[in-house]
Amino acid sequence: EDIRLSREHGDERNTMFARIRLASIYMEKEDWEAAQSELELAADYVRSRSNLTGFDQQVSALLLTVAEARGDEAAQLTLHRHLQATAELLKSKDGERAVLTVNLALQQARAENDRLLQHANLERAKMEGAALLTVCVLLVVIALFLRRSKKQALHVQELKFERAVTQFQLDKIRSESKYAQAQQTIQSYFTFLQERNAAIDELKKVVAQLRHSSSPQSKDQRHKLELLMQDHLMTEENWHRFKTTFVMEYADFYTRITEELPGLTESQLRIVLLQKLGLNNQGMADLLGVGQDSIKKAKQRLRKKYGNHFDEVVGSPTFI
Repeated sequence: EDIRLSREHGDERNTMFARIRLASIYMEKEDWEAAQSELELAADYVRSRSNLTGFDQQVSALLLTVAEARGDEAAQLTLHRHLQATAELLKSKDGERAVLTVNLALQQARAENDRLLQHANLERAKMEGAALLTVCVLLVVIALFLRRSKKQALHVQELKFERAVTQFQLDKIRSESKYAQAQQTIQSYFTFLQERNAAIDELKKVVAQLRHSSSPQSKDQRHKLELLMQDHLMTEENWHRFKTTFVMEYADFYTRITEELPGLTESQLRIVLLQKLGLNNQGMADLLGVGQDSIKKAKQRLRKKYGNHFDEVVGSPTFI
């Protein structure tokens, strides 16, 4: 009944179990032929499935018992060989050998995985090393490029500075030459002083820029410009030339200040004449090479010494 129901429902595995059980009953009743028939049907099913090796061993052992009971030596020999093969197969799947085989396979897989991991780490280290080397090379190239660019920039800056210094010197020479060739008048000397003051203003601007420069040459360049500014100051020769020209053109004014402002020093006389010429405090300070405060204090001392009479005598600039 179990076989019939299993076949109706297409349950071949349960059919196999039922046939083995039925064969066992036939063997108990020593109905060897019926038992062999049921076992052979069960064997056909289990041998068609690779996952039923244990049942194949059980069915083959029962068939061997039937063959022995029936005295079938050929069947016995075949079944003995089949049982040995099945036992070896079961050992490879379920026995100690199978466990060892699986463990060995796991160890081999783990070793292979470790090898691949080490290889990957080595390749990554190589790539990181190559990348680091590339970055270092690029940094060296950039540093060399920046150094070269800085040298070129400094060279260009130095050329510009030398050109500017040369231009200042040429302007000074032209101004002096023009004044020397011109008629010695207060007007020509006033123009000469204006040119000197303009040159000094330009030199001061360049010196101020160099004070904020981090260039190693800036200190030497600033010193060179300061020396050049000294050359633009009113020298003793220029002062005497200016004084002589002033006395020749404005003798009455010169006589008045020397008589009404007695005790004027030579430096005070310079301030009085330059003020009368129309120069402001900054212009006088630039020409005389002193600070603007020094000019203010000198004028304060003159007013303190001569009182309001000082402004009455000097008056406003009227010559130019």
